[in-house]
Amino acid sequence: MKKIPATQIYSFQELILNVKYNEALLISSSLINNYPEDPQSFTLHGIAHNQLNEFDKALVFFEKSRDLGCSKKEYFTNLSALNTRKGNFYYNNNKFNTALKYFLKAIDYNSENLAGNYSNLGNCYSKLGETDKAEINYKKALKISPKFIINHINLANLYIEIKDFILAEKHSRIASELDPIQPFYARVLASSLVYQNKLDEALLVYKKLVMTDGLNHISYYDVAKTLFDLERYDELIDFLKNNDSISLKKASLLNFYGLAYFKLGNYKDSLIFLEKAILIKPNFLNIYLNLISVYETLGDNENIKKYSLIAERISKQSDK
Repeated sequence: MKKIPATQIYSFQELILNVKYNEALLISSSLINNYPEDPQSFTLHGIAHNQLNEFDKALVFFEKSRDLGCSKKEYFTNLSALNTRKGNFYYNNNKFNTALKYFLKAIDYNSENLAGNYSNLGNCYSKLGETDKAEINYKKALKISPKFIINHINLANLYIEIKDFILAEKHSRIASELDPIQPFYARVLASSLVYQNKLDEALLVYKKLVMTDGLNHISYYDVAKTLFDLERYDELIDFLKNNDSISLKKASLLNFYGLAYFKLGNYKDSLIFLEKAILIKPNFLNIYLNLISVYETLGDNENIKKYSLIAERISKQSDK
């Protein structure tokens, strides 16, 4: 029996890794023609169909590979991958009960992705509001793979949802330590700290995110909000000044500028920055409410009336 050269298998794998599934399908089709007795040619063709979500076709070729003598282990691995892919397809289409069925089937085949499929089950149960079952399956995944990063984050988010913030911190911290470059993990960690009112610790995480994920404006907002909540208004103003290439372009950050100056009793600068924020985002209700607060402090009834009318109009529009 002629076997497929390793170079051609490598070329196929490269296409799959680069999400070029149709090109991979063409290669596997030619392999079937050139190596019709090698079960691997049919396995590769099934993999390509599977990646294209052509599940029935994938199954046909996996079964053909089995009939030609591929190992039972490889066949079960293929079927597990098929059911995992099906589960992901239905999960991404918000059909969580159907997705559950396929992830359970994938687990039945004892695949190498066992931890991943237990985590997938956890995701489904979480979406269905069955948090106890979600937790059980996430823990099963961690028992198999203790350093399964995304599963730690899944658990952290689940614990945030059920308000167990200590465990949320534990698992998000593990994930952040395993992958300190990924900003999402750090953001979950910071959230778990904020919920525990550990604002100083959260601030350190957010400041690090500004340095490592500086293109994401959310990181600047998180630092600003945390400094404001800590009532460190001078430090907040310094932070915004040091990052004025961003802070002067974002209405939410200009709003914090205005609030910080207001808290420090500098009403003139407070009004300047709140007005700048309105120019960028004219329908930002909170800015108008903050302006009203400043004018109430100043006793300026004319502007109180002016901005109250605008705020009322915006509020009615948002209700609609």
